[in-house]
Amino acid sequence: MDLYQICYFLTIADLGSFTKAAEQLYVSQPSLSAGIKKLEQELDTLLFERGGRRILLTPAGRLFQERAQAILGEYQSIRHDLKKLKDQPKLRLATLPSIRGGSMAEIIGAFRLQHPQVTIEICTGYLQDLQHWLAQGDVDLALTWLQEQDNSQTSQFLLDLSGI
Repeated sequence: MDLYQICYFLTIADLGSFTKAAEQLYVSQPSLSAGIKKLEQELDTLLFERGGRRILLTPAGRLFQERAQAILGEYQSIRHDLKKLKDQPKLRLATLPSIRGGSMAEIIGAFRLQHPQVTIEICTGYLQDLQHWLAQGDVDLALTWLQEQDNSQTSQFLLDLSGI
């Protein structure tokens, strides 16, 4: 069963006509009829009583209409939620496995208090992994231990974790 078949079915049920549904959906009537026929074959039941100009739902069609509306509503809700999630700001953070979980929890907790709308994705790897991920743009920020001999231009001291 495909989503387009559900939309076809619900439009026909609402309008009571294959012709009007085809016009509203901008599809040919034969395509619409073929989609419904395929749906009825898959469900192994007739959904419409065809006769005359107007079509009627069978008892199975009325049951399917109720469930199909719920399916379409859930689908639209999921799309809305995913769009909100996609539009949400994201911080991709990489860290060494040797950084204590408690330290990370404090850092992330403090950040979330100031930026509750930001989703934080954390990945853990070794120093060469973190450097590679940063270079490739796979992460936005990498937390490592400060090394005295590290004179690279890509490192920046952000905060002192020694007290945590």
